[in-house]
Amino acid sequence: MSGRYRDEDGRVAGDTGSDAADGWLDLAVPVHVRVVEYGIAAAVHDTVLADFALEEDVDQPPLQVAAPRTIRKVEPCVRDGRPDAVGVESVLHHPGSTMVVAMARNGTDFGIQTSGTGDQWFTGPADTPVGLFLGNYGPEDANPDIGDCAIMETAGMGGFAMAAAPAIVRFVGGDVPLALRTTRTMYEITLGEHPAFQVPILEFRGTPTGIDVTRVVRTGILPQINTGMAGAVAGTGQVGAGLVNPPAQCFPAALSALAKAVPDLV
Repeated sequence: MSGRYRDEDGRVAGDTGSDAADGWLDLAVPVHVRVVEYGIAAAVHDTVLADFALEEDVDQPPLQVAAPRTIRKVEPCVRDGRPDAVGVESVLHHPGSTMVVAMARNGTDFGIQTSGTGDQWFTGPADTPVGLFLGNYGPEDANPDIGDCAIMETAGMGGFAMAAAPAIVRFVGGDVPLALRTTRTMYEITLGEHPAFQVPILEFRGTPTGIDVTRVVRTGILPQINTGMAGAVAGTGQVGAGLVNPPAQCFPAALSALAKAVPDLV
């Protein structure tokens, strides 16, 4: 269909609807969860639907997806005097490496793993995020940090890419100066810049990637994490979103273990 939006029951929402916001913005105002198909020019309609697989017609034959294949491997190299990030496979379980390869939390503890210490976890008490709350929820309703999304920060995304994500910045209670300051600061504790994830406002510099335990300990700068906030009471669900840092003690503990794991050089 074109020009208007259609929900799953076939109803049309437009500027003649009963909601005043529909007419003023000429947009559908969702009042319940629904599947929509946007009006798109005929010339690109099929292409868009094929790219995003959002076709609403369940009778249409499914797209045929080819078997996955490796396009290329990212090789270590140097660009503009700074090392690029390398593929995850090449840094996991690499003896002597100080790169953080995992961060996770369970609502009680926060743990990190490094490339040079294998499957060993270095933990500390999880902190409670600070940010914005949904509805009538407040700080007393939030549980200490929980989830596995902090893996994004180890790959140069999440809090490390805040300067390129204005929508997320507002959602977690930040502003533009905070976003710029955060991304710039993360360069001080990382080993390189991501070759694909670039930040336009920083002259397309790659996002800071590869948290270095040594640099964290030396500078005292902790990784910045964007996160959702779960309710402290079981079954509540999400109560907000905000910012949080790992517990500081994880990093010197990891560095100490790395030092013990390095073979005697004498």
